[in-house]
Formats: sequence, structure tokens, C-alpha cells
Amino acid sequence: MASMAVMLCCCLSCAAKKEGRPLLRPTPDQALFQEAEKKYQEKAYDEASRLYQNLLDQFPDSGSAPMAVLKMGLICSVQGDFSEAERFFDQVIKNYPGTTYARDAGLEMLNALYLEGKYQEVTVFAGGLPYDELGPEQAVRLDMIMGDSYLALKSPLEAYHAFLKAFQKAEPKEQDSILSRLKTAIALMSPPDLQKELEGLNHQWPAGYLVYQQALNFYNEGRIEEAVAAFTAFTDQFSDHEYIEKARQMLAEIESMDLFAPKTIGCLLPLSGKYQVFGEQALQGIELALSRFEKKNPGDTMRILIRDTASDPKRAQAAVEDLANHRVAAIIGPLATSAEAAVTAQSLKLPIITLTQKPHVTDIGDYVFRNFLTPEMQMKALVNYATDELHLRRFAILYPEETYGETFMNLFWDEVIRSGGEVVGVEAYDPTLTDFADPIKKLVGLYYDIPDDLVDEEARRVFSQSSLTPLGPNMSSDSVFSFKSQGEDGLAAEMETVWPDETAQEPEAEKQEQEPVQPIIDFDAIFIPDSADKAGLILPQLAYHDIKDVHLLGTNLWYSNKLIQMAKSHAEGAILPEGFFDLCKDERVSGFVRDFEKMYGSSPGFIEAVSFDTAMILFNLLSQPDVRYRTVLRSQLLTMPVFEGVTGRTCFDANGEAVKEIYLLRISGGRFEQLDYTALPIPETEP
Repeated sequence: MASMAVMLCCCLSCAAKKEGRPLLRPTPDQALFQEAEKKYQEKAYDEASRLYQNLLDQFPDSGSAPMAVLKMGLICSVQGDFSEAERFFDQVIKNYPGTTYARDAGLEMLNALYLEGKYQEVTVFAGGLPYDELGPEQAVRLDMIMGDSYLALKSPLEAYHAFLKAFQKAEPKEQDSILSRLKTAIALMSPPDLQKELEGLNHQWPAGYLVYQQALNFYNEGRIEEAVAAFTAFTDQFSDHEYIEKARQMLAEIESMDLFAPKTIGCLLPLSGKYQVFGEQALQGIELALSRFEKKNPGDTMRILIRDTASDPKRAQAAVEDLANHRVAAIIGPLATSAEAAVTAQSLKLPIITLTQKPHVTDIGDYVFRNFLTPEMQMKALVNYATDELHLRRFAILYPEETYGETFMNLFWDEVIRSGGEVVGVEAYDPTLTDFADPIKKLVGLYYDIPDDLVDEEARRVFSQSSLTPLGPNMSSDSVFSFKSQGEDGLAAEMETVWPDETAQEPEAEKQEQEPVQPIIDFDAIFIPDSADKAGLILPQLAYHDIKDVHLLGTNLWYSNKLIQMAKSHAEGAILPEGFFDLCKDERVSGFVRDFEKMYGSSPGFIEAVSFDTAMILFNLLSQPDVRYRTVLRSQLLTMPVFEGVTGRTCFDANGEAVKEIYLLRISGGRFEQLDYTALPIPETEP
């Protein structure tokens, strides 16, 4: 007891002495530093910076000087003056090497460089810092700045390594934010880098994130078989991973949406309604393709599900959904309502090969294709032949003033300009006419009376061109000709301006009989985008008005014996593009025609032929054992070798448009013959 009392007295005595000791007053430099620190904590940065500077000016050797310089650099960083901040940090590093101040300044220098966007300088500067001397928190901060800089430099592999080091050294409370950036780096890594990192991890963390990303990459690239294998491996090896449910959902989605019923194709055709006849023609071509394929590949049975659109948009959309539910691999068609059907197919990621001329249909999405003869194909082939083979340079256009005629007029005009040619005259006509004398006369300068003093050929040419030459390509029929939009009063006023005395009456005695005015034919060829019936009426009238010895150019609508029957010899030499020529000597075509006539008792046309080719393309692709998913089929369509079909050689471009070698025909000896010319040559592709 006595000893405990002595000890207690001693403790109290000591306590009494300690409480009675006077507190040490801060030195002037310490007081000034404390005042600056207070302002810094209050975020009164300008006042704090002034006080830090006062400290450095008055007490340059103070123990607080390194921290004052460091704080001034931090203030500059906060205020966005990074170059000044870097100057202060560099001062600390150089003046106090080997100290904790220098290491702190080095980290702050990295941060300032990063904030200034000098990402490459961050990676260089970090290499000179004493990484092994840094504490865990400092090392984590350095790795995070490095990782962010590498991401900014688009170097995800280096960023991945930096974030991985940071994660491994960080406290648990900091790891969530670091993991988020690590995932970002993994998502941006290239497939080879992912594979290389996986091989070194041997299923150790973070291998699960890498495997999942690899599977996702396969899926996005259309490598569905590999995606399924990778997702399956992930679910087997990482059953407690945070992404396990996502992986299972992806497998379910692939199974429900992408995996199709083996060798099953859907057909959307107008088998009733106003376009029924075209739907039936397309169906005949598809049926013949099926018969041909199964005969050539016994035991390799294809299944076709046919739906009638009745040319109704809503019915077409519903049919696409129905076929998707039946898990077809792809859809052929429709002919009409193609845009509506394509929108639905795209939303379901269901490949669809439309049979339509509708503009921009393949722009709907990457699952939408087209295999058809388009106006663009026709005009490109026709003008290429006219300019490259026939060496024609001057063209006239006589077209019906309605949608079809205006579309082809503009496309032809554009192609002529693109080929270095010139359109020297354009004239529209009422599509209901059967007498085309007026538009023909306007085209060659015979419609308007020409004053006596301008009857010489050159003057008449000037008059003709000034009154009939169009203003430029891609103009509507209402604005092509200045006279056309002015009406009779405007025309009279225009003529009065050119010839002031034109309206004056000459005395009868002074009138002299004039020679008939000859047509001004200043063009090498005339393009007429109309039906065979109308062309059959127009061509003889061209000859009647002495428009001879010019090339006659038309569209695929001219491919009809009715044109030859109506125009007779006046149609000789006419040239036109066509998507299918049933008289072609090629065995593929003649064999197709022979089989078609045997099966249906009639001759096939373009719709039957292009439907046949489209079906054969899909049959060939679906017979490959590795094509089991719609995504894979889509990729195969885009990369398939050139298909040798009855409508010519065909492949698809990156936008899903068919690239075709179409036929060019000429009327010779009262019949159509194929020109020995490769229209729109297709680059060879690797099989």
C-alpha cells in the first residue's frame, strides 16, 4: 500500500509540474506559415499564396519553406495555372532532393501535367520518379495518373497494367473506383492483347473480366460461334462473378434471336392484291431454285416459309415478326412495302434481302440488303458504254414529265457529267400524249419561228441552245427551261427582247418564200426513259422530223418485242440495260430458262431470275455447317465470293447493296442481242 501511495504522489507531482510549464510560442516564420495554412484551408487561395510568398521572402531558410513552395504550386493547379504550378513543383524537386517534399512535388507535377493534357509528358516524367521509395498511397496515386494518361493516349493495355497495380496496393475502400477504370481499360483492349493477358493469368483475378470482354467482342464482330463458346466458358469457370447474370442473358439472347432453325428461309411476297402477278413470278423463281438446289444436293433439304403481304405495310411488318418467331435464317422480299418490312427486320436483327428499287432502302440498317436492278445501275452501265465504247460526248434527253421519267432523266444527266460528257438539250412531254411532234420540235429548234436574219445554221444553233439548254442537272421539270416556266406571255416578252422587230408585220410584197428549216441535231445520242409502248410511238416520229443517225438509248422497259413491232426499222441500233436476258448463250442462263419453261410452261423474266439468284445465294450459304446464327449469315453475305448467277455476277457492298454486272442489249436485225461488254465490272474477291 505504501509503495502505491508513493507512486501516486509522484504521478500527481509530475502532472502538476507539466500543467505549470509555460507553452512555447511559435517562431515568427511558424506563425506566418500557420496563418497561410489557415487561409489555404479556408480556400482563400490568393491570400494564402501572398502569405506563403511573404514567408519565403522573409525566412527563405525556414523549415516550412519547402511546404510553402509546394502549397503555392497546389494553389496554381487549383486555379488552372498549370505552367506556374509546374514551376513551383520543379523548384521543390531541385532544391530539396531525396525528401518527402520532393516526392510529393513529383506526384503533383504528374497531376498538373495530366490536367494540362500533356499525357505523353506524364509517362516520360513518371519514369524518373523513385517509385520504390513511395508509400502505398503515393504509389496508388501515381499508378492512377499513369492509367488515366494511357487511356487518353489510347493505350488501353498500358492503362490496364497501371490500374491493376493501383488496385493491388489500394485500401479496400478505394478499390471500387479503381476497378471501374480497370474495366474501362479492359473494354478497350484489342483481342490479341486480351488473349495474351488471359494466358498469363491462368484463371486468376481479373481473368473473369477479360473472358467476358472477349466473349462480348466475339458477339459484336458477328463471330457468334466463338461468342457462345466464350460465354459458356465464363459461366463454367466464374460462377460467382459479378457478370454471371449478364453472361447468361447473352447466351439466352443469342439462343432466342440469333440462332435460327436449320436451313429455314422466309419469303415475303404480294400473293394477293394489285401486285399479285409480280409476287407469283418471284415465288416461281424461288421454287425453281429450291428444286435445283435439292436436286444438286440430295439430302440437304431447305425449308421455305411463305407469307403474303398483300402489299399492305402493316401486314408486311406483322409477317416479319411471325417469320422471326419461326426462327427463319433470313427473309427474301418483299417487292412492295419493302421499307416497312426492312425496318422491322432490322429491329429484330433478321437479315432481309429486299427485291425493290426503292431509294435508300439499305440505309435502314446493317441487316438490310437489296438484290435488284436499280435505276442507278442502269444509268451507270448505259452511260459508261456510250462514253467509253462508243466515244459519245453530247446527249439529248426526251422524257415523260412524271416520277419515272424525271428520276431517270436526273440520273442519266449526272452520269453524263461524271463521265465527262455534256447534255446539250432536254425536253419533257406529257405522258398522256401519243403525238410527240411539239416536244421533238422543241428539242431540235423547230418549234419556234426564227427571224429571217438568223436563219443561218450557227445563229439557229445559238437560238436553239439559248432557248432549250437546261440550267443544270438535278432540276425539276418546272425549272429546266426558262421558256417552260414563263408561259406564252413570258415567251413573247423574251422573244421581243432578243428580236425587237420580230412582231412587226412585213408588207406582203416584201415577203419571200423561205426554204424549210432543218432540225439542229447537235447531239450524238438521245435518251428516252419510257415504256416500250411509248418508245414505239416516239422513235418513228424522231425519224419523221429528220432526227437520224443518232444513237437511241433507253431503259430496261424497252426490252419488249412490242417496241420492235411498233417502231420497226426505226428501233434499229437502240441500246438499253437489262438485268436478265433470256436469250443469253451462257449455259447458266439457257439452263435456267429451259428448266423454268419445263416447270411452268412460260418464259421467265427479270423478277423470276433475280428471285432465283437470291434464293440460291442463301441456300449456298446456309448449307455451310458453320453458318448457324443470323449474325454469321449477315457477315457471310457481306464477304461472300462473287456469285455467278443468271442475272449476272453479283456480290454485296458494305452497305448491303448488290453490285451486279448487268446486261447491255442492242436491237439488231429486228431482234435483241447481247453486247460484248462487261457493264459495271466487279472486283475479284477471295473465296
